[in-house]
Formats: sequence, structure tokens, C-alpha cells
Amino acid sequence: MRFAIAYLRLVSCVVIGVVTVLWLPATVAMETITKIIIGWKVGACLYPVLVFVVTAALMCIGAIVAELAVVQEFQCPPRYAYMALAGLHDCFIMTFTQIMFAL
Repeated sequence: MRFAIAYLRLVSCVVIGVVTVLWLPATVAMETITKIIIGWKVGACLYPVLVFVVTAALMCIGAIVAELAVVQEFQCPPRYAYMALAGLHDCFIMTFTQIMFAL
């Protein structure tokens, strides 16, 4: 039980994969091994979606692009501040993504 609580996302993806195998109609996959492979792929694809790491990283990259698009309108002093902010944001993305993958 402690394992299921600690790895709730992993357990939920495994359960969704098993349910996919059980509910997959024979018209889609007649062989049992094919159903198991499809269930594995569904569970494996849902794991990163449930973690939201990929979405958060893409949103951070979009924020950097938006910040650098604004930089073109400014002159020297504010321009460097915005560029420094974008660089700091890039460091934040790398740290955030590594921590989330480690967890």
C-alpha cells in the first residue's frame, strides 16, 4: 500500500494500461500479445502527460521566446535586463525539468 501511495502516478498509469488491455475489442487486436503491447504503450504515453513536466517545459520555453521578442523593441539598458531575465529563466527551466525527472 505504501508503494502505491508513493508512486501514485506510476500505479495509475499501470492500471489504465491494464484496463486498456481488458477493454480492447477483438476487432482492433485479435492476439493477446498485441493487446498487451497496446496497453503498455497507452500506459507509457500517459505517464509523462500525468506528470506535466513536458507541458511545463514547453510553457517555459514559450515564455523565453515571448520575452526575447519584446527585447527587440528596447534600447541598450533595458534590453540587457530583459536578456538577463530570459537567461535566468532558461536556467530555471533546466533546473526544474531535471528535478521533476528525478522525482
